Amino acid sequence: MKSFDFCIVGNIFLDTVQATNSFQVGVSNLGLSTKTDLGGVMNTARGLCEIDKKYKVFVSTVVGNDKQGSDVIERLQEYKNKNPNFDYHVARAEIPTTNAFIICETEEQRRSSIVNWGACKISSDFILPKSKWYHFMYLDTLLGVDKKMFTQIPETSIISADFCLAAHSSAERKRIMNLVRNMNFVITSDDSATSVTGEQYEIYAAMSLGESVGSAAIVHSPRGSFVSAQGNDFMVSSEYINDVKLDVLGAGDAFAAGFMHSTQKDPNNIKKNVEYAHAYATDFIQGVK
Repeated sequence: MKSFDFCIVGNIFLDTVQATNSFQVGVSNLGLSTKTDLGGVMNTARGLCEIDKKYKVFVSTVVGNDKQGSDVIERLQEYKNKNPNFDYHVARAEIPTTNAFIICETEEQRRSSIVNWGACKISSDFILPKSKWYHFMYLDTLLGVDKKMFTQIPETSIISADFCLAAHSSAERKRIMNLVRNMNFVITSDDSATSVTGEQYEIYAAMSLGESVGSAAIVHSPRGSFVSAQGNDFMVSSEYINDVKLDVLGAGDAFAAGFMHSTQKDPNNIKKNVEYAHAYATDFIQGVK
């Protein structure tokens, strides 16, 4: 198997996305648009492919032996046919494919989802080809990932992860914090970071994660990121877009793609790399290519 610049590991979603101006509970809401698309690992993989078409990007995931799983594989193959530097491996399991129903509120610039976690949650059947960077997406949902898996990764490669859940049990926190000790970077949202660490504020969550990883923890929010890098803690502000209707679905995944790209180019300037990630995510939700 050939080598890659980036290997994205984890859940792939078959997303059903419903956009609306503002969602009100208990009443009928006016829909703006509906689409079905691949989410999860493909959001970040697509971002990397679009940033630099020369990047060799690999996706490693697991789907169920169901119609949705077959649909995921068909869509992955279609993307590969159009992007020759992209490749993938899909293992199949006897449990359903992960799927999500997502409501995007353009006026509030927020999204809510109902997720049915499937094959990736319990599987450890992830293929890890040789790559310069490995990103474990939604690590807190990958219960089959353990420290043994990291022994397959070359010592010179970068390892990063993000989280997606906003609530974790004590046992889950312990498992995740043990795994992040194998990481160079953690890139995650403020609500996931506070839950994983048990800290009340994102600043202390970033510092807790920063003490565990090899290089830096980046805890991001719409207004900026708190970065903890080996005792060097700082805030990077981002452009906040007021009074504009936006679909923010995938903004965090775009942030990860932007950070990985910029860090690959210049690993010694984390402040610049986080600034680039915010700029790329902002362009992404505004539809700027």
